[in-house]
Amino acid sequence: MNHKLLKFKTIFKNQPSFVHRYLSSNSKGYLATNEPVLDFKRNSPEATRVHQTLKDFLGRKNDTNDALFEVPIVIGDKEIRTDSVQYQPIPFDHQTKLARFYHADKALLGQAIENCLQNRADWENSSFDYRASIMLKAADRITNEGRAEILASTMLGQAKTVYQAG
Repeated sequence: MNHKLLKFKTIFKNQPSFVHRYLSSNSKGYLATNEPVLDFKRNSPEATRVHQTLKDFLGRKNDTNDALFEVPIVIGDKEIRTDSVQYQPIPFDHQTKLARFYHADKALLGQAIENCLQNRADWENSSFDYRASIMLKAADRITNEGRAEILASTMLGQAKTVYQAG
């Protein structure tokens, strides 16, 4: 058995689940619920939002045939762009560059690992409520105001229908 997996199982053996600990420690008594299943019928609010987001994303297209989005390397709070540039085309329109991204060399990978190790202790020593609040905030953002962006991004990047993207 993998040593790391064995260590993980040993650490969490006989401990209540994260959810149980969060529910018992959170005075608000968080209750997880499923998102509603949306129909995306023509002219429905959800379909209109996704359609408008797709139009906004594709509206970034310009005459220089540059990418619609730029994805820099992020280490800590620094955005890094290298000379090793690559492009991701839209799967159903290879002439349109969806994203420009950068490859990291060994030195940048080393910086990223070092940054993670430096911040690891802070994360591990923060309270469970704090860490859970970050995850819940991200989930709330994806569920509510960011849902159309997530769906449109998935549709463009992976050539999915709105139902497959959701």
